[in-house]
Amino acid sequence: MLRNYLLIAFRSLRKNKGHAVVNVAGLALGITCSIVIFLIVRFELSYDNYHADGERIFRIVTEYTKSEPYGHSSGMTYPLPPALRQDFADLEYVAILDANLYDPVIGITKKDGTVDRYKETKVVFVDPEYLKMFHYSWIEGNSDALQKEKTVVLTASLAKKYFGDESALNKVFNFNNQFDVTVTGVVADPPLNTHFPFRMILSARLGKDKRGWDGWGATSSSINCMIKLNETTSKDAFEAKLKDWHLKYFTGNNEEDGKYRRYSLQPLSEIHTDTRYQNFGSRVVSKVTLLSLSLIGLLLLLTACINFINLNTVLIVKRSKEAGVRKTLGSSHSQLVWQFMGETFIISIIALTISAGLAELLLINLSPILTYRLSFFAMLDGVTMGYLIILPILVTALAGFYPAIRLSKFQPARTLKSGMSSAYGEGLTLRRGLIVFQLFIAQGLVIITIIITQQINHFMAQPLGINSEAVVEFLLPENKPEIIRTLKERLSVISGVEDVAMSNTGSTSENSWGGDFEATVGDKLIKEYTKVKFADEGYLETYGITLLHGENLVKSDSANRFVVNEKFARALGFQDPEKAIGVAVNMWDNKAVITGIIKDFNAT
Repeated sequence: MLRNYLLIAFRSLRKNKGHAVVNVAGLALGITCSIVIFLIVRFELSYDNYHADGERIFRIVTEYTKSEPYGHSSGMTYPLPPALRQDFADLEYVAILDANLYDPVIGITKKDGTVDRYKETKVVFVDPEYLKMFHYSWIEGNSDALQKEKTVVLTASLAKKYFGDESALNKVFNFNNQFDVTVTGVVADPPLNTHFPFRMILSARLGKDKRGWDGWGATSSSINCMIKLNETTSKDAFEAKLKDWHLKYFTGNNEEDGKYRRYSLQPLSEIHTDTRYQNFGSRVVSKVTLLSLSLIGLLLLLTACINFINLNTVLIVKRSKEAGVRKTLGSSHSQLVWQFMGETFIISIIALTISAGLAELLLINLSPILTYRLSFFAMLDGVTMGYLIILPILVTALAGFYPAIRLSKFQPARTLKSGMSSAYGEGLTLRRGLIVFQLFIAQGLVIITIIITQQINHFMAQPLGINSEAVVEFLLPENKPEIIRTLKERLSVISGVEDVAMSNTGSTSENSWGGDFEATVGDKLIKEYTKVKFADEGYLETYGITLLHGENLVKSDSANRFVVNEKFARALGFQDPEKAIGVAVNMWDNKAVITGIIKDFNAT
C-alpha cells in the first residue's frame, strides 16, 4: 500500500512539474529561514551549558540603589573572594577573574638565545579554584595546575604557537616584561559558546601587582567573581545571607557607599542574555531579541505553508475529477487523505534537502554580521536532527492537511458531472482569509524591517561627543611613565601626526573604571558612583572634546586636578555646570579640585 502511495505521488509530481517546482521553491525558502534562525537561537542559548553542575555556578554582581534607575555592574574587587571564603560555608569554590591586562607582551626565549615577542589577547589571572569550577579538556597537567604562584595554563593553539610540537609542560617564558611564569598545564581551545574565551590563564596576581584594586570601594568591569554553591544551598537562600553582609567591610569613608550596594547572584546560564551586565565574551543578547527572532522564524515558515495552500487551490480544481474517479473505483476517504498528504510530505523532504545547502551558504555569508561562524553540518547533533525530523512533519500537517481534506471530500457523481466549476467555489472564504493573513504577516515583517533600519541609522548618526576621524588607538605593552613620555615625544614629531594623547582605556572602551567619590557642597556631603578615565593634557584636543568652562588638565606626575562633564556637575547639585569649578573631590583617597567642565560624551 505504501509503495502504491509513493508511486502515485511521484507520478502526480512529474505530471505537474511547474506546480511542483514552485511549491518546492516556496517551502525551501521558508524552511531555510527557519533552520538558520533555529541554529542561531540555539547557539545563543547554549553559552557555557557544557560545564558540569552549571546550575550551581553563579557570578557575583552589584546593584547600586542610591538613585533611580539603579546602576548595575559585574565588576568586583580583590577583597571579595577571601571574605566570602572566610564567612560562608555554603560555597564549594570561589574564584576571582582579572582580565585587566591590556594585551600583554609575551617573551619566548629560543634555544639560540634570541627572544620572540607576541602581543596576546584573552589573558586572565584567576584563583586556583577557577580550574576546578569550570570544565576544561586537559591535554597536559590537571585542575591543580595553578596552585603555585607565577604558573600558567595555555590553550593547545597557544602552546603550539610558542613551543611547536614540543611538550609545553614546565616551559618558562616572560610575561609582559614583569616576571617569568612556568607552564603547568595545557587545555583544549575554548568553544565559541563561552563567556570565558581565555587562551592564557595565570595564577592570581601577587599583592603588589593588584594596582590598587585591593579596596572595597573601587571596581573594574574586567574583574569578576565566580562562585559555585554546594549541593544543599539554593540561590535564594544564599542571596538572603548576602543581604547586608558586606556592610561590616565598608568602614570609614566607604561606610555610606556600602549602604547603597546590593550583591546578588547571576546564574551562569543568564550571563549571555542579561543586558544589564558585561562579560568577558563581549557579547550580550537579550532574551527579547531571541524571542523576537524565533517568532520571525515561525512566521516565515507559516507564510511558506500558507503560500503552499494557496498554490494548491489550483491543484484542487485540476484534480477534482481524479478524486471523483478514485472514489468511484473504491478509494476510501482516508486513503485519499493519506495519498495527498504523502505528496506534500515528499515535497517537504525535497524542500528540506535543498534548504540544508541553502542554510549552510546563508550562515557563511552571515558570519561577519553574527561575529561568529556557524555551520549547519557541524551542528547536526541529536537536537538539530530532531528539529529536522519534526519540520517536514509539521510542514506537511500545516500545508497539506487542508488540500487533502478538500480533495477527499468531493462527491464522485457531482464532481464527474460538474467538473472544475463545482470544486472551485468550495472553501473560497478560507482561502481568501489565508491570503489576507499572509499579506498581514508580510507587511508586518516589512514594517519591522523599516523600523529597525531607521533605528540603526539613527543610532549610527548620533554624535558621540568625540572626534573619531583619523584617530588611531593602540595599546601599550607597559605602563611605565618614562616609556609613555618618550613614546609621546617621538610620536609628536612624526610628520602628519597632529595630536597625541595617553589614557588608561580607549575613547569608547568596553573596559570601564569606576568608583565612589565624595564632595562637600555647602553643608551637604555628596557621595556618588562615577566612571573614571585617566588621561593627559592632550586628551581633550586629540578627541575634539569641548571644554565648556575652566581649564584643561596640565602636565603632571600626579592627579592634582579633575576635569568633569556636565552630568557630574549636575550630580553635585549645580544646574549651572560652571559653578562646580573649585569644588574639592575625593576619589580613591586622592583629593583634587575640579578645574574644568567638558561637554558630555559617550565613553563606553
